[in-house]
Amino acid sequence: MTETAVRSLAGREATGPDGGRPPALYCFPHAGGGAASFRTWQEALGRMAEVRTVAPPVGRGARTVQELASLAADRLVRVEAGDVFLGHSMGALVAFETVRELVRRGRPSPAALVVVAHRAPHAARGLPPISGLPSEAFWAEVEAMGGTPDEVLAREELRTATEPRLRADFAACESYRFLPGPPLPCRVMGYVGSSDRQATATSMQPWRMHTLDGFSLTERPGGHFFLHEDPRGVVSDVLRQVHSERWEEARC
Repeated sequence: MTETAVRSLAGREATGPDGGRPPALYCFPHAGGGAASFRTWQEALGRMAEVRTVAPPVGRGARTVQELASLAADRLVRVEAGDVFLGHSMGALVAFETVRELVRRGRPSPAALVVVAHRAPHAARGLPPISGLPSEAFWAEVEAMGGTPDEVLAREELRTATEPRLRADFAACESYRFLPGPPLPCRVMGYVGSSDRQATATSMQPWRMHTLDGFSLTERPGGHFFLHEDPRGVVSDVLRQVHSERWEEARC
């Protein structure tokens, strides 16, 4: 697979609670992640939403965030009213740039962009780069972030196989430079873990500058990977806000 892939985990016959099509939830994974990052979500969400993973190319090499977003936009031909983009960590940047690319192409944007555990795109990076560290130091940083399976950390052959992809993703984040442009036409919802070392409520508040349709920020218990501890709770909150006539402001 050489292109960004969009995979539905619900099957073609998915229906919503009212018998109609459920909203599609397009999920953009964190650095080093892929379709497998959201493999349990459809079972957790049931008919609440149709989970579609937006997986970057397997051999992604030294691609930039903007290049990954362009590839995603090439594949996203089914975005409809009520659909939601959700990006976790690096995925938040890629999802943001994907919405921008869709708008530039005159295509529909999602109803909302959900950004999880990543500072606002125009804000300065607060952490030192790690993509160029020696292997031992690189893996020490990755382990400290959490979220990497213990099996990968414990087995040298798995680390060797995984390292190039991880380095490429971290390099893409570290080299990202925000280019000014119009605010998004869709709502933006931020979620941050209360004990996250990489993203804080303060660093995520400026996401409000990138939307014309309202912003909210919610803090939930946990660290950088809190999202995968309660996906149903997060998505339920997202969809409630999407369908609410009264927009909610920051709730941290």
